[in-house]
Parts: sequence; C-alpha cells; structure tokens
Amino acid sequence: MPETLKEISEGDPEIKKEVQIHFSSAQPLLDSMIQRYSSWYKLKRGVARLLQFIKSLQFRLRLPKDLTSLPDGWFPPKQLSVEDIKTAEIQLIKYVQRSSFPYIMAILKRETPVRQQKSELKCSEPFCSIYKLRPWLDQSGFLRVGGRLENAQIDYEAKHQTLLPYNHHVSCLIIMAHHELVGHFGTEYVLAGLRQKYWIVKGWAMVRKVIGRCLICRRYKVRRGQQLMADLPSDRLTPDLAFTHVGIDFFRPLYVKRGRNILKHYGCLFTCLTMRATHIEVTESLDTDSFINALRRFISRRGCPRIIRSDNGTNLSAGVKEIRDAINTWNHQKIERYLQQKDIQ
Repeated sequence: MPETLKEISEGDPEIKKEVQIHFSSAQPLLDSMIQRYSSWYKLKRGVARLLQFIKSLQFRLRLPKDLTSLPDGWFPPKQLSVEDIKTAEIQLIKYVQRSSFPYIMAILKRETPVRQQKSELKCSEPFCSIYKLRPWLDQSGFLRVGGRLENAQIDYEAKHQTLLPYNHHVSCLIIMAHHELVGHFGTEYVLAGLRQKYWIVKGWAMVRKVIGRCLICRRYKVRRGQQLMADLPSDRLTPDLAFTHVGIDFFRPLYVKRGRNILKHYGCLFTCLTMRATHIEVTESLDTDSFINALRRFISRRGCPRIIRSDNGTNLSAGVKEIRDAINTWNHQKIERYLQQKDIQ
C-alpha cells in the first residue's frame, strides 16, 4: 500500500453517484401478481410458496445475530401440503375482501349498534345491492352473507356464503375452476354450485361472462357448417305430367308373418320430382328381381316415366344394368316400325 493516498475530487468519473429510484405503479404489487395467473389452483400454489418464503424470512430474523451458520430446515420445503393450499386460499379471500369492500368492513368492525350499522350501509349508494345481503363479519374475519337459514340442516358455508366482488380477477378464476369441475355445464348449474360456498355480487351476469370466454364451450356450441347445395336439376323444376320425372328409394323393413315364419318386406317409394306425388309398392326383398317387378307394376299403374333418379344402391344399379341388357336384346327394327305407325318419335 502507498504511504499517502491522493484525494479524489467529486467530479471524477470513477466515483459512483447515488441514484434514487422511484417506483410507481397503478395497482398494488399483489394485484399485479394475481393478474398473471389464469388458474385458481396455480394462484393458490403461488401464494402458498410466497407465504412459505415469508415464514422462512421471519424465522431467520428471530435467530441470534452471533449464529455463524443457519440451521437446517429454514428454507421452504419443496412439496406443498393441503394445509398450505388452504391457508393460501384463506389469505387470498381475505385480501380480496379487504381491497374490494373496505368501507363495509370498516363499518362492521366498529363496536356500534346493529341498527346504526345497517343504516350506514343502506345510505351508501354504491353498496345498496350488498346491503340487501345483510353482510356480517365472522370470527375468522370473513365477510359473509346473512340470511334466515341459521336453523337449516345444511353446511355452514352454504348458509352464510363468502362474499366476493363483481368483475374481480379472483372471482373469474373461481368461476372458471368450478365451471371446469362440473364438466362445462351452463350458467344456472355453475351458479348453483358456486353458491354452496361463495356469493359473488351480480353472480349470474358474472358467470355468464366468464363461461362465454371458455374456449372448450365455444368449440362444443359452435354452429355447424352447412354444405352449400347445388342448383336443382331441370327435371325438378320443369312442369310436366305426374310421374314423368320420378325418384326412387327403399324404406324400412316391414315384418310379415307367413305361417310360423316372420319375413321381411320393404317399401319401394316412387316420388314425382315435380309435384311431390308418391306411389308405394311392396317388395319381398332388396334384390334386383324384386325391384324390377315393382318398377313394372308402377309403370302399369302410372305410366312410363322419362327420367328416374335414385341413390347408388346395389339393387337399383343392378336393375339398371339388367334393363339395359334387356333393351339391347330387343328387335329394334320391329320397335321402330311400330313407333312409326303410331307417329311416336
């Protein structure tokens, strides 16, 4: 070390200057931390970790100053217990009530007559809807809903629900957690389940608002896309005689008892595509022969149609093939000569 040290001037750039940092936030730090969570369970775990860390710091402050090494176990444990989660939930609810209902809790904490407290609550315009709930503070410091169910044989939390504010992030998380717990049911079911423990101001509107933002419910309740239909064919729109353009389809089996046996018969439905008139023939089966026989009976009764439309059923397509094969075997010269005699083109 040198024997003498030179004095350094205050303007020397190597000297660190004191800097004052002013932190300002529009909302408290705990509220900003709550806004970061999107799950009620994760929020309770985060608050439980925070409470454990505060306990460990308090434990360290109570240690003697001459202690050279810290004892084992002063750090928070890695695993959270059920009691830690419940304690975090209690502290969260109390914090929300203190920050949302400070005026009401200040009135209820005074040692004033009940009538005077009720009159003060009733006169405060922002809390007219809460006054109707007859709020009161229990021994643990919760703001609860009053009522006339003191002698009811139900749980204490169902008789006097914990009061929660409207449009608060914690209220939204509780609603969404219960909505997922009951299997994404509707507004009334979720609200009825919530009121077994909590009473949210304007609860119906709040539950409906939160459920409306649920992505799973949106996916389930979305309107199904409908196929854009093509233009109708000309034979559906051209006016003509009945059964000139025909549609064919089969419907359900009809059970017919013959002796001791029960047989299946089917109905062959002929529909006029223009005027929607119908004609029904009974077929003994779904094979090609039964269809051709039904078509022959239809033509004998209603006349020969120009166009027949049907689905791609095996019996129908096989019937078309068989009819075409039969037409190819006809004596076309004889048929044409006959048509010329009748002046038919």
